[in-house]
Amino acid sequence: MEMSEILEKHLDDFINYLLAERGLSRNTAEAYNRDILKFFDFLEKKSITTIGAITRSYVIGFLGELNVQRLKPQSISRALVAVRMFFKYLKSEEIIAKNPAALIENMKIKKALPRVMLLSDIMSIIKSIPEDTPAGLRDRAMIELLYASGLRVSELVNLKLGDLDLNVGYARVLGKGAKERIVPIGGFATARVRKYLDVARIKLQGNRLSEHIFINRLGKRFTRQGFWLLLKKYAMIAGIKAKVTPHIFRHSFATHMLEGGADLRTLQAMLGHSDISTTQVYTHVSAEHLRKIYKRAHPRA
Repeated sequence: MEMSEILEKHLDDFINYLLAERGLSRNTAEAYNRDILKFFDFLEKKSITTIGAITRSYVIGFLGELNVQRLKPQSISRALVAVRMFFKYLKSEEIIAKNPAALIENMKIKKALPRVMLLSDIMSIIKSIPEDTPAGLRDRAMIELLYASGLRVSELVNLKLGDLDLNVGYARVLGKGAKERIVPIGGFATARVRKYLDVARIKLQGNRLSEHIFINRLGKRFTRQGFWLLLKKYAMIAGIKAKVTPHIFRHSFATHMLEGGADLRTLQAMLGHSDISTTQVYTHVSAEHLRKIYKRAHPRA
C-alpha cells in the first residue's frame, strides 16, 4: 500500500472519530479533512514515503506554503489545529510515537469585531419582501425568524415541523456538536411563520412530502446556499450596499440583544456557544457602538 493510501485510510478513521466521539459538526470535520488533504499533497511534493519521516520542520514548511498562498491567518491557524489533532489521534492509536505538530504554537490572530447591521437596515430588507406569493411568504418567514432567533443558517434550513411550538413561541434547535437548545422566536416571527405554514407551505409542497419547515419550489429542503442568495437579493432590493450574509444577521441579533439589556449567559444559551468567551466578543461590539454614538453626539468628544 502506498504512503498516500495509508494516510488517507488513517484520515477516514480520524474524521469518523471526530464525528462519533468528539461530537464535532460535519462542517468542521469536513474543513479539517480538506486541510489535512492539503498537507498530504505538500508531503507528496516533498517525496515523503513513510509516516515516521514526517517531522516538525515539514509541518512548519506546510504552514509557510499556506502563507505564501496568501491564505488568511484564521485559515492557516485552523490548518495547524487540524494537523495537530490528526497526529495526536495517530499517537493515541500508537500509529506514531511522537506528534510532530505538538510544540508548534498557533498563530496569534487579531480577532476582527463582527460586523453588525443597523435595525433600520434589517427592517428595510424585511419590508422589501413581497407577501403576495407563497415564495414571498416563505422568504419573509425565514428572514424574520433568522433575526428573531439568531440561528445559524444551517440551523434555520434544517428546522423540522416538530421543532416549532408556535403557541408558546420557541424553536428546538440542533446546533453544533449535535447539541440541542431551546430558542425563543418572538411575536413578529411567530406570526409570519404561522402565516407561511397556514397559507403558503402546502402550495410549495404540492403532492411531495417533506418534514422540513422551509422548502423550495420542488418541495425539498431549502439549502444554505439558496438562502444566502435569497438574502442577498432582498438586500439589493432594499438598497443596502454593504455585504449582507446570514451570519451578519446572527451578529446583529446578538449585539441588539445586549444593547437591549440581555445578559451574557442568556445570550450564550440562545446562540448555542459552548464557551462564553465566544459570546463576549459582542460586548466589545456594543462598546464600540456606544463609543461611535458618543463621539458623534458629545460636543467635546
